[in-house]
Amino acid sequence: AAYEARQADSGASQQPEDKIHIVLRQVKQMLLSANPEAKSKALKVLVNIGRTESNIKPILDNGIMQLLHKHLKSDDWTIREGSARAIGVLSEWPACEKAARDEGIILSLVQNLTHASEVVILQSAKALITLTKEPESQKALRASGGLTQLLNMMDSPNEMFVLQAVWTFSHVLEDEQFQQDFYEAGGVRKLLMLLGSKNPGIQFRVLVALGNLISNANIYPIIEKAAVLKRFLLLLDSKSPILRLQAAKATERMSSKGALRSEITRNGGMETLVRLLDPDNDQELIMAGLNCLINFATDKKQILSFKQAGGLPAVLQVLEHSNHIVQYQGIRFFCAFVDKDELNKEISRAIGFIPRCIGLLTSSHPGIQKTAVETLVELCSSPKCVETIQAGGGLPPLLSLIDHQSDDIKESAILIISHIVSRDESVKQTIISTGSVKKIIHLLRSPSLKIKEASALVLCPLCSDDQVRNFVMTLNGIPSLVSVLQSSGDEKVQEIVLSAFNAFIREAQYHDLIMQTGATEAILSFLNNPRVIVQTAAIRCTLLLCANESNRAGLCSLNAVSLLQQLAGNAPSPSLQAAATKCVSFLQ
Repeated sequence: AAYEARQADSGASQQPEDKIHIVLRQVKQMLLSANPEAKSKALKVLVNIGRTESNIKPILDNGIMQLLHKHLKSDDWTIREGSARAIGVLSEWPACEKAARDEGIILSLVQNLTHASEVVILQSAKALITLTKEPESQKALRASGGLTQLLNMMDSPNEMFVLQAVWTFSHVLEDEQFQQDFYEAGGVRKLLMLLGSKNPGIQFRVLVALGNLISNANIYPIIEKAAVLKRFLLLLDSKSPILRLQAAKATERMSSKGALRSEITRNGGMETLVRLLDPDNDQELIMAGLNCLINFATDKKQILSFKQAGGLPAVLQVLEHSNHIVQYQGIRFFCAFVDKDELNKEISRAIGFIPRCIGLLTSSHPGIQKTAVETLVELCSSPKCVETIQAGGGLPPLLSLIDHQSDDIKESAILIISHIVSRDESVKQTIISTGSVKKIIHLLRSPSLKIKEASALVLCPLCSDDQVRNFVMTLNGIPSLVSVLQSSGDEKVQEIVLSAFNAFIREAQYHDLIMQTGATEAILSFLNNPRVIVQTAAIRCTLLLCANESNRAGLCSLNAVSLLQQLAGNAPSPSLQAAATKCVSFLQ
């Protein structure tokens, strides 16, 4: 019974595949036949089965695209029209779009735009609309010389021809090289004339095409007089979701240019953009609005208008959106908003952004997680923000991120922890009680110097605790700290590692460990460091070592006397000079 059930399941899974192959063999035979009626039927079948994704690979494997290309040149106009129709349907799928481009089908479609039959022209143009959604096919159309034929179609008395032409241009004008060709051929003038068309479809596609051109510095002065930007801003409030989305995408392109951002603000567009973030709006519409506002967030000249329009609360609400992609754009906005701007950091803290950002640290979306932790790193330059990160429960999720597979996230997490570790005793106790000390010691051996430095910044302040010092000794952490000290050029890291060594040296039980692990050599090497704060930390360690008689022979063997005498003669302060002199007296 089990065998029969498996056979039945196997047969059921194979049956659709067998069926499509049988159908395609028949279709191929009909396309290869000399019978025009059979060819037409085969083309209609392809239109039907080409709408199902699982059929696409068998269609390509059977060489159907090559046969369709051949029939685009048929003497029978009905076969040409059917082939163009089938190509248009199949090209909705990326694999077929690529196959059409590689096969040279775009050139044949362009050539059919001058055919005597109107239906051949229309179906060829429809296929080009589908194909030119992709950048590579846009370039292929340009290379095929399609500009001239499409411009001629814009002058046709047939509105369908005009619509198909401007629809194609609304795609291909995304390509900057095509923009220049279009401009030089007089295409901009034709688009502006068609703005007055009574056909709403034509008018809309003309606006989309102009939206691609509006960010071109050479062309914008020409279309500015037509108040195209104002038209787009009006469309952002349209009741039609399609119109609003296309207008938002065009405005997004405009907002990438500083001069156009000023124009958007001057024409009252900021309030309209903020309304796009309404949670009830379509996801794509919210995304387009966020992409626009990210450009405004980094523009110091426009940020005031954004704040006045209520943009910050709207973007803050986006962080709670159920869709991860929308959330990601929201956190990207705040990352740009607070970057190197102390005022914006304080504003973000005041509106309650930090707790929401902490909540995103546990997101399953890697981009959200990475951007959230990078944003918190930037906020750490503000003491008030650091306080809020701690008070907002930031430590537990940050500690969980030090195990993350991404070095960038590890580094950012440990760096934030280093800012909050010395704020109060509860932070240290949380790190110790969660078993994170062992993980941090392990990170001292990371191949990334930045991760090692950040780990040292967290671990060293904890070394005032007996339990932590014991962990460091047991897990052989002293050599790792020596390595960080010797490889880091960061004054803060150097000073804090030397201070940690000081905590160890204060207890005689660790002296042998310090003398035998290279720590002593490292300490002595910083006695004549040009940075006073580092020199001071090094001399404190040296003074404690010299005070213990059992260490003196080892110190002398490391040329400590000469180094200390040099410091005593060149010390930048009396206290350093006195400490160095005291050490020399111990050793002589």
